[in-house]
Amino acid sequence: MEEKMERIARIMVILFFSLFLFGNLIAFFLQEEKTYSYYENRNLAKLPEASKETLSNGQWGSDMESYLVDHTTAREIMLTADTWIDLNVLYRPVVNDVVVGENCLLPYLPDWMEDTSTISEDVAEITANLSSVDTLVSSYGGQYYYVAVPCQYVCHQKDYPWYLNNRAEYTAESVEQLTKVLGDAGISFVDIGVSYAQRDWDPSLSSAVDNHYSIEGAYLTYQTIMERICNDRKQELPLLEEGNYTITELPNPYLGSRMRKLLDLWSSDERLKILTPKEEIPFTRLNGGTEEGSYLYRLPETEEEDVLYSVYMGGDQPFTVIDTHRPELPSILVYGDSFTNAAESLLYYGFDKMYSFDFRYYHEKSLGEVIMQYQPDVVVCIRDYEALLSTDSNGCGVE
Repeated sequence: MEEKMERIARIMVILFFSLFLFGNLIAFFLQEEKTYSYYENRNLAKLPEASKETLSNGQWGSDMESYLVDHTTAREIMLTADTWIDLNVLYRPVVNDVVVGENCLLPYLPDWMEDTSTISEDVAEITANLSSVDTLVSSYGGQYYYVAVPCQYVCHQKDYPWYLNNRAEYTAESVEQLTKVLGDAGISFVDIGVSYAQRDWDPSLSSAVDNHYSIEGAYLTYQTIMERICNDRKQELPLLEEGNYTITELPNPYLGSRMRKLLDLWSSDERLKILTPKEEIPFTRLNGGTEEGSYLYRLPETEEEDVLYSVYMGGDQPFTVIDTHRPELPSILVYGDSFTNAAESLLYYGFDKMYSFDFRYYHEKSLGEVIMQYQPDVVVCIRDYEALLSTDSNGCGVE
């Protein structure tokens, strides 16, 4: 009798397990195909195509595994549950590569990121690229600036627990070496960290839940850049000075990049702000050659929906032109990663035309070809401290 009951129990387990697998398989094929993970802010793996090469070297199997993991049934529900448990039951200090602090969310920085042994070599490589750009811009009488903006983990170094890396040593040494080498090479280097330090690293300059600066930090960046340009050109340009602009706080919940990684399960009262000139300057805008009307901020339709940093300039764009139709003023070309976005919403104010490129997405022409096509009076590259020495995409030379 016991043997019979045991056999029935085994059969039931196998049956239920088989039904679970079969039901999961059916749900997998019936679910709507997704290509993008909103909270993870990344594209999901695509269904790999089999070929003799990928089958023989094992690449197809690896890609298929990534595809199945990304598209498993109820994946987002399971990810949300796992994140909630880590935050509210286990109280882990690092969840989904986010350091969960009392008042802010910071990126987890592995110990290997603190390796300072390659700084000199990296500085030499980025300097070679920047030197080629500076030489090209100078050849027609333009001015070139390499601008470094402190990213979130730099602004909040002291908020890291003592047992986690905050990259302080690497940051200090890389900025110090780059400042000296670029100075010796005659390349104009604008370290916004100096301006931040003069404000005692005011927390309001950086977001507590996103990698980027706040509008106050973007304004200080803009102000520092414009002061340098006006001094070097010995020219007065229209400036957004205190008193001739307003800062408006959006009522919408701000879903910063760190909060997205925690699937919006962490509470924050931070709100995104926009800066608007009191005296508006009419302009037209082109995105990739297509007229897009005249907007600086991509605002939500309701006050309830989440807003992202992509409010500024509508997010990362491969190529944008803002024309204020004031030919008496100089032109500017701005390129760089997403830190350019909030600064661009302010920089256009002092120029006739502002050309903006992001070479992570723009591949039609090289930086050198773009510069020679438009020959802007001022060329500015804006990069955050984390990408400061990287020669990838926006750290490119003229080729």
